[in-house]
Amino acid sequence: MSAASFDRLMISMDKPQYFSTQYFANQGEAYAIKNPKNTSLLTDEVRKAFNVPTLAETDARLRKLNDESLTK
Repeated sequence: MSAASFDRLMISMDKPQYFSTQYFANQGEAYAIKNPKNTSLLTDEVRKAFNVPTLAETDARLRKLNDESLTK
């Protein structure tokens, strides 16, 4: 929860997310991570320590969300 809360705080300040936990989609558009993610600061090991998906897992989740939303 702390990673997601931190990302939400960063978004509210119009800053990039660090953990890439916040996905958004406008109606009829693909899901995306709001605000550019800052992938250079956190390793996958740090993500795992915060119980957050790795970057590869995050990308796979976005692909799955978009595949599911396009078939509806």
